[in-house]
Amino acid sequence: MFKLLIVSLLTVNFAIANQVEIVEFDVDRDADPHFEISKIVVTEHDEVKLNNYVEKVAGLKDIIMVVDSIIAIGKKVWPIIEAGKPVVNVNMAQAVSVLPFKGTDNLDAVFFDMENWSQPKAKSYTVDYKNGFGSSVISFTYTVMFQYNGNYEGKGKYLAGINVVAQDVKVSWGFQFNAKSELMQISNHGSKENRVAGATFKISYSAKSFLKEIRNEDSFHVMGNGKLIKY
Repeated sequence: MFKLLIVSLLTVNFAIANQVEIVEFDVDRDADPHFEISKIVVTEHDEVKLNNYVEKVAGLKDIIMVVDSIIAIGKKVWPIIEAGKPVVNVNMAQAVSVLPFKGTDNLDAVFFDMENWSQPKAKSYTVDYKNGFGSSVISFTYTVMFQYNGNYEGKGKYLAGINVVAQDVKVSWGFQFNAKSELMQISNHGSKENRVAGATFKISYSAKSFLKEIRNEDSFHVMGNGKLIKY
């Protein structure tokens, strides 16, 4: 079971969930339709279980932001595709964790005292660019993964190992393709006594031929109770 979302580049109204920016170059409009991207198809896959997924919590020097006694650590912006190839990161500290903040001196101790973490959760999406002939010229699958439900001293629901990875990247000759992910903000969905962490991030990807450049953004929000929302 999967859902299909088709974004036509011929229309002028784009859904907020998938923001599209098109930059056209000064070229002959009768150019080869092979290089003309006419449609983007986004396929949402069923949730998958990751039995062997292991993430390391970032160190103290990787603090991104602190909001309402909740701290985000990791890497604010990280590439997932560069020059048409998936980025393989040996340093797993890029993954973002949203934890209770008890002061910078206690950050590592707080994490190792946390309990009741869920199994890793993952959701995948396949993006397919079609050219003027209806053929696929760029396609890739990205997976959003994270753990949730971690609590500290029996309270709260926090997040660990939020990451986005790409696989099955295919880029036809004549096209350039890049993608990155970025943490935008963190929030508290619960009370001061029992916080439920939230994290909003976006995935930006751009496709370029000699005819035009198309930039897309997908936004996501994950919560300490396990919810994942795609905007």
